[in-house]
Amino acid sequence: MKLKCVIEVPDNDYRTKLDAMAKAARDESMWTYVQTKDELKRQTNLEYKCGSCKFFRQFENSTCGKCDAGRVWGERTRKACTRYERIE
Repeated sequence: MKLKCVIEVPDNDYRTKLDAMAKAARDESMWTYVQTKDELKRQTNLEYKCGSCKFFRQFENSTCGKCDAGRVWGERTRKACTRYERIE
């Protein structure tokens, strides 16, 4: 799980910065959940997109890939071409 807290303090105000950090440590409402890249990839709808085509081969650790049907490489979320065949 990844959490993020954004605190705005005036520049060069060391005491306020420390007080804000202490408050954030005690106040759970100041924190927001951040989705990881893998979670976002799983939630992406790939219907009629390159990523759901049987010709698409994704590059390792990337959202891009190459097309075995002869198209240029690109993002998995790109709109499918006329050679699109859904993975069964």
